Amino acid sequence: MQLLFVVCFAVISGQIRAADRDVDFRIEKKKESAEKSDDMSTTVKSEKWRYEVHMTNKAFRDLLGVRVDYIVFFNEVATTRGKVKTLRKESGSYDVGTVPNSKTTTFNTEAVELTKTQLKAGWITLDGSRPRAADTLAGIWIKVYEGETLLAEYSNPASLRREEKFGK
Repeated sequence: MQLLFVVCFAVISGQIRAADRDVDFRIEKKKESAEKSDDMSTTVKSEKWRYEVHMTNKAFRDLLGVRVDYIVFFNEVATTRGKVKTLRKESGSYDVGTVPNSKTTTFNTEAVELTKTQLKAGWITLDGSRPRAADTLAGIWIKVYEGETLLAEYSNPASLRREEKFGK
C-alpha cells in the first residue's frame, strides 16, 4: 500500500513540473519609432518601444481558447534632483485563440513611450540635476490562460514576480 502511494505521488509531481513547461517564450525588444526635438539648451528624443513575444506550445496537444495577459514595466527617470527613477507599468491582453501542438505564435505588446533628454554643450542646470536622463524598459510579466485556467507564467527579470503585483 505504501509503495502505491509513492508511485502516485511521483506521477502527480511529474505532471506539475511538466505543466510549467507547456509554453516556451522568446522575447525581443523592438523600437517602433523615434522622434528628436531640440530647443536652445536641450535635445529630447522620444522613442516608442514594444516587446515581440514568441510563444511555443510544448504541451503535446492543441491549446484552445488561449489568452495572454501581460504587463510591460519601464523606468521613468526624472531630470530633476531627488527621486531618480519611477517604475511604471502598462498592461494589455491578447486573444491568441488556438495554438496547435509544437507551433509558435507571435504577438506584439502595446508600445510604451520612452524619453531621453540631454543638455547641450555649454549648458548647466541651476538645481544640480543630471545633464542626461533616459527612460528604460525594465521588463515584462506574462500570464497565459487556456479558458480560465492559468497555463503558464513568465517574467523577465524573474524578480518582477516577487517585487511587483500583477495588475494595474
